[in-house]
Amino acid sequence: MGSIVTIDGQALTKLVEVVSQGIGKLYEPTHARRMARANGEAALIQQETQFELEKRAQQRISHVELQRQENIEAIVGNAEEALSAPGQTISTEPVEKDWTSRFFNYCQDVSDAQMQSLWGKILAGETAKPGKYSVRTLARLSELSKTEAQLFATLCEGSFRSLGGAGFYPLIFDVSNVCLGELGLGSYDGFLRLQEAGLIHIEAGGWNQSYAPGSAALFYPGADGFAFEVQNSKDNEENEKSIINLHPKHIVPIGLVFFTDSGVQICELANPTRNDARGMHAVRHWQKYKFLVSRRECRVADNATHISDDKEVMTPQDT
Repeated sequence: MGSIVTIDGQALTKLVEVVSQGIGKLYEPTHARRMARANGEAALIQQETQFELEKRAQQRISHVELQRQENIEAIVGNAEEALSAPGQTISTEPVEKDWTSRFFNYCQDVSDAQMQSLWGKILAGETAKPGKYSVRTLARLSELSKTEAQLFATLCEGSFRSLGGAGFYPLIFDVSNVCLGELGLGSYDGFLRLQEAGLIHIEAGGWNQSYAPGSAALFYPGADGFAFEVQNSKDNEENEKSIINLHPKHIVPIGLVFFTDSGVQICELANPTRNDARGMHAVRHWQKYKFLVSRRECRVADNATHISDDKEVMTPQDT
C-alpha cells in the first residue's frame, strides 16, 4: 500500500507559485478541480472542456515565449553595447546560420542578468569575428548553473597569460579545500563540477610550459598589475639529482588546473584583475623548487601590454 502524503498550505502555495512562474497560469483552478473530485462535486468537473485545455495551453505558450523574447532582447542589447566600444573592428564575414540558430536556442531561457551579460559578449564576439566561439562552448555554457558560472568567472579573473601566447593559466598548485578556500575559489567539489562541465582539466601530475633557451616565461594579467619572469636557477641546472629535474631545463610548472578550449574561449570574456594572493601562491611554489622569480610592473594601454624594464628579484621573504 502506498504511503499517504500530506501537503501543508505553505507547501501548496509555493507549488502554485512555481507552476505559475513556469507556465504563466495560476495552478489554483486545477487544484480546485482535484479537490472537487475528492468532494464529489460533479458539476465543477463537467466544466473541464477541451476548449479550456486549449486556452490554458495557449496561455502557457504565450507566457513562455514572452519571457524568452525579453531574455533575447536583453542579450542583444548587451551585444550592441559591447560592439559600440571604441576601437571595435567588425569582420565582413557572415556568421553561420547554424551557429546563430543554436545560440538563440541556448540563450532564450537565460533570465539572470549576469549570465545575459556573458551571452551578450559572446554574440558580440562572434559578430565581430565569426568562428571565435564554438557551438560546443555554447552548449557547455548553457548547462552551467549560476553558482558554477560565478566560480569559473572568479577562476578566470585571477588567471595569468603568457606573454605573446594565447594561453590562460590559473596557476593553481594545490587543489585542497584549505588552499582553494584561502584563494577565494570555493572547494575541490566545485572544481570537479567545472571539470565535468568541460571547462577545466585537473591533472594530479601538473602541467608545464616550455620556453626557448636563454629566455624566460612571462605571465601577466590582462589588466594593470605585475608580471612574473620565471627561470631555472644555476642550482637547478647543475644539480642533476635535484628534485627540480622533474622539470627539465626551460620548463616551468604552471599548476594542476588547465583550461579546455571551451574554457579558454569563455575565459577571454572575463575582466582580469590584479590578484596578489594567486600570484604569491604561484611564486611560493616556484621558489620551493629553486626557480628564480622576478617581478615587473605592467600596464595595458592601446590594446597592448607594456612591461617595465625594471625587475625585482623575489626572495622567499617577499612571499
